[in-house]
Amino acid sequence: MTTRWVWGLYVAPHNEILHKTVEIGIIGGVIFIMLMISVYRDALRLRRGSDYAKMFGGGMIAASLGIWLCSMINLPLSGSSGLIYWLLAGISIGLSNETGSNELQKNDDKDVVENEN
Repeated sequence: MTTRWVWGLYVAPHNEILHKTVEIGIIGGVIFIMLMISVYRDALRLRRGSDYAKMFGGGMIAASLGIWLCSMINLPLSGSSGLIYWLLAGISIGLSNETGSNELQKNDDKDVVENEN
């Protein structure tokens, strides 16, 4: 969507989700919302990890909530702050996958020890 000026006024939705939905359609808007929820869930999963992961997960939860609140009246994910958010979201997803695989490994090790006894 391009910036539109009509009679000297800026005409575009001042809501990130609405803006993305107008740009990429209803299905794309639903996928965008699912992506945002996925990032939040991965940040919650990090809260069960190591101390470093807990701190990063808490920061990512705070950043997600802040971005979501800001996106109700602005377009924070479209600029440079959006690039930083998506970079941190990628790190969060990577850390949560690592944390999840470590938890699975610990559970598998417990099962092996119990089966040996």
